[in-house]
Amino acid sequence: LAMALATDPVLVLADEPTSALDVQTQAQILNLLAGVARRSKVAILLVSHDFGVIAEICQRIYVMYGGEIAETGPTAEILGRPAHPYTERLIEALPSVTRRVAELPVIPGRPPTLSEPRPGCSFFPRCTRGQEGLCTSGTMALAEVAPGHATACVLYSGAR
Repeated sequence: LAMALATDPVLVLADEPTSALDVQTQAQILNLLAGVARRSKVAILLVSHDFGVIAEICQRIYVMYGGEIAETGPTAEILGRPAHPYTERLIEALPSVTRRVAELPVIPGRPPTLSEPRPGCSFFPRCTRGQEGLCTSGTMALAEVAPGHATACVLYSGAR
């Protein structure tokens, strides 16, 4: 991390910077990154699967599935009101100390491989709300669902 910051970059790509770290060290790394970003006016692109880390440090989220952006928006908006079924399922799978479940939620099926491109939504085979034809043709363009919040789901209707 020190070597990456020594050259005064305008962008730091942090790919899972807190993976496999204990909570205390993780907090120190996140505080360091946030402090550097503030003082040096450097942008940080954080790649992570940890929504706790994302909620702590990120202002904006890009949720990717199958190599494409499924949803993007302000962190609080995405975590509080996800619009894409994949994002919803990811958030449902987060462990909670206040919510008891008999079985951990999982997303059935398997993720797509880049060697098997398919038209339409790459999440369709695993989606519980997908519709043949509507979700299986063309490309999924991002559509705004709220100011600064967009999803690549054609089924989004605004009703939750």
